[in-house]
Amino acid sequence: MNTLIVSTKVKGSIIYSGGNKQLTLGNVEGLATGNALKGNLDNTMFYNRPLTGSEIADMYNNETVLATGLIAFWKYNWKGTTSDFHNSYHLSGGGALNEGLVNLVSTPQKGMLFGGVSATKLDPVFRPSSFSIATYYYISSNPANNNHTLASVRYQNSGAPYNSYNLCTGTVTNDHLAFFFSTADGSDFKVQSPHVTPFGAWQHAAVTVDYNTTADSTTVKLYENTTLVDQKTVKGSIIYHPDGDREFYLGSVQGQMSGNALYGGLDELHFYNRALTPTEVVTLRNDAQSFPHTITTSVLPAAGGTVIGGGTHNTYVNVSLSASANVGYQFVKWTENGDSLSIDNPYTFTASANKTIVAEFEEIVGLKDVNATVLGVYPNPANTILNIVAKENTTVKIVDVLGKTISTKTLNAGTNTIDVSNFTSGVYFVQTSNGGAVKFIKE
Repeated sequence: MNTLIVSTKVKGSIIYSGGNKQLTLGNVEGLATGNALKGNLDNTMFYNRPLTGSEIADMYNNETVLATGLIAFWKYNWKGTTSDFHNSYHLSGGGALNEGLVNLVSTPQKGMLFGGVSATKLDPVFRPSSFSIATYYYISSNPANNNHTLASVRYQNSGAPYNSYNLCTGTVTNDHLAFFFSTADGSDFKVQSPHVTPFGAWQHAAVTVDYNTTADSTTVKLYENTTLVDQKTVKGSIIYHPDGDREFYLGSVQGQMSGNALYGGLDELHFYNRALTPTEVVTLRNDAQSFPHTITTSVLPAAGGTVIGGGTHNTYVNVSLSASANVGYQFVKWTENGDSLSIDNPYTFTASANKTIVAEFEEIVGLKDVNATVLGVYPNPANTILNIVAKENTTVKIVDVLGKTISTKTLNAGTNTIDVSNFTSGVYFVQTSNGGAVKFIKE
């Protein structure tokens, strides 16, 4: 229980009755009265082998290589908005759990929804010289002249330095993710992303603060979706107010909520008492959502063609869908729930949820099965390029309405491209050796 062995027993193998008994969660099959679970389950896993003690500990902590130096982990699931899953640094205040915030961890995913509220903790462990913060964040709206504070420890509200540290986005940074910090060498230094924070989409932010006692210098690195976007080294360590009463704040800054409130959500927030490595930043983001998504594909109309690239893909893996048109059709676009996604073929995107994507084709106008050799031409009318679809290798003539041969072309089986940009506007025919012909118009 909670990684500890509390009892053991050795007997024969487990017996089962017939083959019709179900695995039941939260109750007992056929005897619901008196056996119902009045509570919740989370992260239930079933293995076909015994787990080791280390494996059980890793699963309980939800960490493997990243347990070292972890101070607090606010997961924001059914336990609420204040529970620390790693230690006992439970927060005061807090927003509401909101299942409408669907992020890359699961679908739906509970996140802590802010907007005029904050969550706080007064403890010196959140005022170290070296530390790291990693979190998902989500900006849902952008009030005028507002700074969306993700996490902060305030120094003072009247005059510099304002922040011991502050991870934020919003007006003061032109909607770029940034981290402000102060040392004895200067006030409110800044590292900042070059990218504008998108509204309505979950992002991952990480900041690492590494104090070197020998050099008496602090190196700060800012990561956006695991990419290092800015860094700075300054003299001294981060300074904190000598009164010792400055709280660790999520969703705002202490003593100045107005203009600094986060309008959006946080999820999977980790606080470490050391600087994470770039590899660990990647691991933190990816470990939280290492589960598969199903990419289902279909074609419209059914005779239009085929698609490859669908199936099961883990989160953050690039998916590439490729559509191939059948003879007589051409690819048009990709859609999802009737909404257009892209006209690119292949179409590449990052897996983040289960999706059903449709490849839409259209029948080629002017394409006819006129004989056994040439199946047809498109587009029709043509302006610069004419495509001729041949069933097999052959030679054709392009003639005008007077029967004059304008050009002779050798075709390969499949689609052949002919440049007609220098043709005079009018009516032409693609003529085969057996006398069959397909008419096209040059605009």
